[in-house]
Amino acid sequence: MNEIKAIKYSDLHIGQFAEVTHTITEEDIQTFGDLSGDYNPLHFDEEWAKTTIFNG
Repeated sequence: MNEIKAIKYSDLHIGQFAEVTHTITEEDIQTFGDLSGDYNPLHFDEEWAKTTIFNG
């Protein structure tokens, strides 16, 4: 895993870039539901979600 380094604004240069990526996990979905109270079956029930226009 790469570490995130803090950099001062004055040390930034044109052309520099940074990227953070994260693969969404089942735990992330559960945490979202727990924090928001949104337990929409589209997010939590794969079989039901397959019956919608999203197909899963």
